[in-house]
Amino acid sequence: FMGATENGILGKKFISATTYEQAAEIAADLKQSIGSLQLTLLGWGKGGSGMLPTALSAEGKLGGIRALNRLVTQCTDAGIPLYLNMDFLNADEQTGDFNKRSDVIRYSTGQLVQYDSFYLLNPVRVMQASYEKAAEMTRAAGGARIAFESVGELLYYDYSKANPTSRQQALAAYQQTLEKAAGEAGGIAVSGGNQYVLPFASMLREIPDTHSDYFIETRAVPFYQMVVHGYVSYCSFPGNQAYDFRLQKLKWIETGSIPYFLLTYDNPVKLSDSNYQELFSSQYSVWKETVVSVAQEFETAFSDIWSQRIMSHHSENGLAELVYEDGTAVCINYTDKEVRMRDVVVPALDYRVVSVKEAS
Repeated sequence: FMGATENGILGKKFISATTYEQAAEIAADLKQSIGSLQLTLLGWGKGGSGMLPTALSAEGKLGGIRALNRLVTQCTDAGIPLYLNMDFLNADEQTGDFNKRSDVIRYSTGQLVQYDSFYLLNPVRVMQASYEKAAEMTRAAGGARIAFESVGELLYYDYSKANPTSRQQALAAYQQTLEKAAGEAGGIAVSGGNQYVLPFASMLREIPDTHSDYFIETRAVPFYQMVVHGYVSYCSFPGNQAYDFRLQKLKWIETGSIPYFLLTYDNPVKLSDSNYQELFSSQYSVWKETVVSVAQEFETAFSDIWSQRIMSHHSENGLAELVYEDGTAVCINYTDKEVRMRDVVVPALDYRVVSVKEAS
């Protein structure tokens, strides 16, 4: 996470949590120990997080366009996919550059769709034009990829008389933009995993790994992950944001998710009065050892099955089991006592990978 704004007595002030140069330092440091690494910058643009739609220019207090260009070049040379997170659909009238009369969608009553100072924009009107500006900006920054926020989660009507838009038309606008972006950039990331993004996305972000906890539900089953695993990579919830990291790591394993951490170079206490207050423990120096350890653990334990489909899933009484295409089983124990699964002892709050040879 890069930066956000803070309202002060004399106006707004930009708060930097990670400069472009510091992000480059983190990437270089991690690459020494981790084979497969992806980097997504949140709050990277002018004004940082909360500028909606995303401001498509580098933030000077993070180092400016030259520093961003150096970061992108470094990651490209090191084989690290670098994504710039962008939101073209959500808008904040206090910060964003948009036309409230013509760009914002409306209810069937004619009222603007609004929550406090936030609005939803018509994708037919804004997606293609926003992408063209973003593509020009990423080319100027050295060829960074785009991570599309909200596109994989939101699909909606616009009942305005001036620009009526059906969900089918909104979908077509999404697909045209995503197809073009994927072809030009060599890969895109998308937040959310609605079916229409799957042909184009090379990375899915924020895929839910828990159920809704309705009283009629007895357990969570990773139906979605069983469909897409082996075809496209995905991540779920940041490990450093979880109330119990051990449980979150096991949930990553049960759902076949890539380890995901939301990090800053500086202590996130700097952001406590900003418009982004979701981080409570994110400083890289605090989490580096855990990040490296988990990444190496996953590369060792799951490299043979990472590109395979999940064929079955079963969970009961705090125990879960996944079976992959080649017959490899992953046994997960969420309980506080060791158990035996598939003739293998699985320690408390731990897992074991049972290969085809061991299973036979």
